[in-house]
Amino acid sequence: MKATVKIVQVALTPDVVQPGSAEQLFLVPGVKLGDFVGVNKPTPQSGLGIGGARASANGQIGLTFTNDSGGPILPIQEEFYTVMIASGSHCDDRGECDWK
Repeated sequence: MKATVKIVQVALTPDVVQPGSAEQLFLVPGVKLGDFVGVNKPTPQSGLGIGGARASANGQIGLTFTNDSGGPILPIQEEFYTVMIASGSHCDDRGECDWK
């Protein structure tokens, strides 16, 4: 099976991130359960980071935010995040891929 990579940009509106870490769920068309997911937040915010990302369901990612400050942080709203999806499940043995 041939593995493929797709890069998409998605506008996300995260909730407030309390100190520590917490996962939030977002709709991302084309992702399938079991895909590898990497996420890039385009702008830095003091104390806020991304601890990881995963395909939590078909069409949905779980994005773990970290907050190492002493108080809550509201991530920039409607910011376009770059999402990389790596998968073998979108392609058949001929290399034909379906990202629906």
